[in-house]
Amino acid sequence: MGCSPAGRGDDTEHVRDTAVNGRCEGPTVAAVLRRHPEAALAAIAHLAGVIAALSAELEALRRHGLVERVRHRLAQLGRGRREIAITHAQLAEAVGGTRANVSRALARLEREGALRRRRGVLALR
Repeated sequence: MGCSPAGRGDDTEHVRDTAVNGRCEGPTVAAVLRRHPEAALAAIAHLAGVIAALSAELEALRRHGLVERVRHRLAQLGRGRREIAITHAQLAEAVGGTRANVSRALARLEREGALRRRRGVLALR
């Protein structure tokens, strides 16, 4: 898929995706959005959702201790899944903690019955 203002007619989804994911340089995106105002509205709606999700995540990081941040992040990652393949280091980076402290938080959540740990995989309950 190329990136051009004339590009794909009124394919709003393609134009929104192009604008949101930065597959074009600014002037080209501006030209596409001028030509397809419905795509501009779709891009704004999409970005508003991204901002809302990031704001909620920042609020969770600010308000909660590490165990609750880990629980919250696992709930996000585990939507519709029973297992999550993630390392303690990756999870630590995602929740703003150290690997050692995340390991302790996971041990606590396992004792509480929220999950079961296996090498590289967390089974959610």
